Amino acid sequence: DLNGCPTADTMQWQVRPQIIVTNLTSTDPSTCNVSDGTINITTNYPPGTSIEGSIDGGTTWSAPPFSYSGLAGGVYAIRLRYSGQECELEWGSVTLTEPSSLVAAIQVSPTEVCTGSAVTVSGTVSGGSGPYTFTWNFGSGATPQTATGAGPHSVSFANGGSRTIHLTVQDSFCFGYA
Repeated sequence: DLNGCPTADTMQWQVRPQIIVTNLTSTDPSTCNVSDGTINITTNYPPGTSIEGSIDGGTTWSAPPFSYSGLAGGVYAIRLRYSGQECELEWGSVTLTEPSSLVAAIQVSPTEVCTGSAVTVSGTVSGGSGPYTFTWNFGSGATPQTATGAGPHSVSFANGGSRTIHLTVQDSFCFGYA
């Protein structure tokens, strides 16, 4: 002070502890193009305080419980903070993965025949989770012109020339083409 006497001041303030993620579980979407994945986050924070969580990198925030559903495949950036935009924690990310894409393939045996002779056509698929639906279009001049199922299918062509066979495979909501 001005008289040369000592002075002192004391102030108490709060240092908030870091929010702790004690458990995180997730489930991937059940099939492609379906938004039924989930993320569930359990946290530990001081009693009497309130927190918020975000799975989109901080664009939107919600209060506990942190149970997110209806999620598509993708990367979700997890952030937590005390209400009032305090002490934001960038926890990390969670990736939800859709089942692998379908890849259809056609096998033809023999690969070259004379007009009117039959070839055996079969289809295979990789990816997805089944069951699969196979739809064939052998084109005009083919007997039969269409078929279903993986095969084998016996197909003959009334006219010579180059031919294109189309195979569409469906697994719930996923499509594969060959």
